[in-house]
Amino acid sequence: MKQLVLFCIFSFFFLLTACEQELKEHPMPIAMKRQIQQETTVSAQGQDIVGVITLDERRAKEAPENAVLFIVARPEGVTSGPPIAAKRFSLVKFPFSFSLGPGDVMRPGTPFEGKMTVTARLDSDGNAQPMFGDLFGTLTALPGDQQVEIALDQVYVASEEPSTTVYGTVSLDPSVSAVKEGAVLFLFARAEGVRRGPPIAAKRIPDATFPYEFSLGQTDTMMPNAVFDGKLSITARLDSDGLAGAGPDDLEAVIETSAGQKGVNIVIGQASPAGS
Repeated sequence: MKQLVLFCIFSFFFLLTACEQELKEHPMPIAMKRQIQQETTVSAQGQDIVGVITLDERRAKEAPENAVLFIVARPEGVTSGPPIAAKRFSLVKFPFSFSLGPGDVMRPGTPFEGKMTVTARLDSDGNAQPMFGDLFGTLTALPGDQQVEIALDQVYVASEEPSTTVYGTVSLDPSVSAVKEGAVLFLFARAEGVRRGPPIAAKRIPDATFPYEFSLGQTDTMMPNAVFDGKLSITARLDSDGLAGAGPDDLEAVIETSAGQKGVNIVIGQASPAGS
């Protein structure tokens, strides 16, 4: 009886090993693999939201050159936080054809489903965070919707930004005859009277056109615990080499203001002190 049991066990393992070997010797045909991959791709593409983004004629003059176009999708009713899916485009021309689908989700495995608010935003500084003056448009769509249209017909006014944000315009003095090619505009905020050292907040704006409307606030702070508040010195520097440190050919202006001020005017027209 014992020998019979051992024989049965041996036979079972022999058959199991043979089956495994058979599977290894007969892998899935390449044609079948391709068919499965194609079906998966078609299924994902069938969920894409496809359409066109247009620039409202009334806003055409407000569209910055070399702007970056962001397209993001969030669940309907959600206005902040990480999007479900997103895309970034540069050097776009309107009307601009787009698609957004499962292949664009921010985190692998995130379902691309249900009603979504799709936002297209033309961003002047290439930063994913919206800023004052950005053009945008929205629509509600479902996965698989085709021939949708998003019109860039609204201007971001930063209503959700902290009230301490400073808004204003940077312009050039008439004595500045030309802007050096490749020059970069820097904005720095320090405590009132402080001219050197790390700023409280800063922005770098390449290819700025003047007059340039700006905002500078808590979202631009350099350190996690920094507070953008109180009396401030704001420096606007037109930097010839694109580096944050001041150089002999840079032009700048400094104004004293307070957090929350609007309509601030900064006129650049004099050489910056070295090392500031």
